[in-house]
Amino acid sequence: MMNRLKGIIAGGKVKQQETAQKELDKVVARESDLQGQLSQAQSNQTKIQQALTVVEASLVIDENDKAALAQQKKAQGKLEELAKEIESTQEKLVEVAEMKREAIREVFRSRGDLARKQNVKAHLSVIAPARINKALGIEEDVFRFKSVPVESKDLATEYGFVDTQSLQPVSSREEDQNEDFKTIVQMNNEDHKQASEQAEAIAREIEEAIKNVFEKNGIELSHQTLVNLSRI
Repeated sequence: MMNRLKGIIAGGKVKQQETAQKELDKVVARESDLQGQLSQAQSNQTKIQQALTVVEASLVIDENDKAALAQQKKAQGKLEELAKEIESTQEKLVEVAEMKREAIREVFRSRGDLARKQNVKAHLSVIAPARINKALGIEEDVFRFKSVPVESKDLATEYGFVDTQSLQPVSSREEDQNEDFKTIVQMNNEDHKQASEQAEAIAREIEEAIKNVFEKNGIELSHQTLVNLSRI
């Protein structure tokens, strides 16, 4: 059973998006140069083959034509050089194609990693204020703690797929999509868990900050108030 997404995210340290993109651009430029060299060599090969046909036609008329024989030898030598150049360039293009696939994978890895961090922030921006509102019993919208909305990202899109919905299997036979979809769900769950842990840390920081302000000013909070603060 194949899992394309795990193939993308596998590896060591994720590169910064700018670095990954620069490396991809460099490989694409190299590929373009090689394709240009290959195209030029193939064009020259065609022209020399056409010229050689003309020379060999003249040798049919006079097989001892020294000028034609010299041109034939020169053309054949050039064709051998071009054949080697074309073969070498094609081999380089195969290598560059592999480098390009890896560079593209790194770009998607970096994009996906950034998206996961943003999704943690987006989820945190919702649940952290909500904990305060719930603990303090703030129900009226005008008085509720709110954060500036943070846009969440579709991880499937950032990792190079269409979107998460496109990965959701419509039948049990679509095993590839099913595995990729499961991985996306797992990653989203992990990010939500991380956001919840950060929200807990923020809540405890708020609790301590409020207690410290009152203690600093010589005010002792009641037991129930302390309980309420611990519920943030």
